[in-house]
Amino acid sequence: MFNDTPQARELMKFLATDEAQRIWPALPGSGAFAVNNTVSPDLYEDRVSRSIATTLRQSPALCLDAADLMPPTMRNAFYRAALAYVADPTQLTSLLHQLDQIRAAIPPEDWLDLPCGR
Repeated sequence: MFNDTPQARELMKFLATDEAQRIWPALPGSGAFAVNNTVSPDLYEDRVSRSIATTLRQSPALCLDAADLMPPTMRNAFYRAALAYVADPTQLTSLLHQLDQIRAAIPPEDWLDLPCGR
């Protein structure tokens, strides 16, 4: 929610309902997935989407990318570096060096020791 208004709060409440959780993923081409476990994977229009929905429903823990297990300092640098790389792929070596410097400065105890999906 970008603006905390009564209307925005009502929208957030609606989006969390069973009804909304069934509407959005059922829209052709929406690419949306329900976070409500009562929404059947059969609702999705293709086999890949059904498979993803099933994984989202059944996995006790998910990591959507490597940053999910990074300390905030590393995660933020990783996101910035990814955007910088997309803007200019020629700077990859420099970006990787910067990320390695940031990684080396983070104490080991700040890193999470949890594999995704467990």
